Amino acid sequence: MDIGNAVLSRWPVTDRATLRLPAPPDLDDGRQALYARVEPPGGAPVPFFTTHLTSPLHASAVRVQQVRALAEFVAEHSGGTPFPPVVTGDFNAWPDSDEIRAFGGTRTAPAVPGQVFFDAWEYAEQGAPAATWTPENPYVHPGLGPGGRIDYIHVGGPAGPDGEGTVRGTGRAGHGPVDGVWPSDHAAVVADLTGGVTA
Repeated sequence: MDIGNAVLSRWPVTDRATLRLPAPPDLDDGRQALYARVEPPGGAPVPFFTTHLTSPLHASAVRVQQVRALAEFVAEHSGGTPFPPVVTGDFNAWPDSDEIRAFGGTRTAPAVPGQVFFDAWEYAEQGAPAATWTPENPYVHPGLGPGGRIDYIHVGGPAGPDGEGTVRGTGRAGHGPVDGVWPSDHAAVVADLTGGVTA
């Protein structure tokens, strides 16, 4: 069974591409990265990416390979706009993991030389609930360990010349039941970014 990704946008998508992420045969279930160039009215085009990395707890080394491929894919599709790339998705990795540090490129050597990403959640208020995957959610398989933040919005740095891509705030959505029903086994991460939109 292949794993799919989607980008939903209120603004036109003028370019797109996909990347099959590397994985050994026993873990290759079709994980991909998706690129969509989004054209907001009056603002700079946004190079937007989403992905879903390999999930087994022991597969950190595979995810490191995947974020390196993802970083190269992002570098190939991020030119021609002052808006930095925005990369979202279920990385199946905690913030201090090798794969997240390699992708971010500020706490270790970046996956692509000179390319760095800010974890948008770091702009959230101190003490704000951060878990996106938690055993209190009945859709989470029991016994997989404690909950944590494994879903991300990464924004390329530095911001554009007019502040494009600056993170103004973050939050979560879908992190509890509505009328007794949970929307997913993961909570969503939400970020408010400066668009550099001209009047």
